[in-house]
Amino acid sequence: MTLVFTLTFSMFAFYRKQYYLAYFGCGLALLAKGPVGYAFPALIMLLYIAGTRRWSLLKEMKIPQGILLAFLVGLPWYVYMYIVHGTDFTNVFIGYHNITRFAAPEHPGQNSIFFLFPSYWVASCLGQEPFFKHLSVAFAATARTVTDSSSVSFGLPLSLFSFLFLKHN
Repeated sequence: MTLVFTLTFSMFAFYRKQYYLAYFGCGLALLAKGPVGYAFPALIMLLYIAGTRRWSLLKEMKIPQGILLAFLVGLPWYVYMYIVHGTDFTNVFIGYHNITRFAAPEHPGQNSIFFLFPSYWVASCLGQEPFFKHLSVAFAATARTVTDSSSVSFGLPLSLFSFLFLKHN
């Protein structure tokens, strides 16, 4: 829930061209979910920029200052945890919980790509059935009624990314 809030906060600030506020939200997402919290907003912003071919935004966004701001918000906790726990923090929290669990199955031998993806998509579609069955209708209606195509171009990657990669309970 906290990741979704900080992600949404960052994305709306980005859309309103309040870039420093967006970077502040990325720093909060870094605190909420670790490196993934910083990567998700960055990937969505990049998808938006690439999809709309608005490469000039990369200059407007003041990326070096923004990265510094996000790290000023998010990194003090990581530094403090490293001071308190040492390499156990980096090995367990960063190494295991953020890298290993993302890159490898938690229970080797029980998961295969043939099991994971079909079951994930079926569970996602069925679990989100009230939302999922109306999704295409909502996108089509939005495309017909919205005259500002940049809002559709922004909302589509944000909503699809959220639907596909964020855990819905």
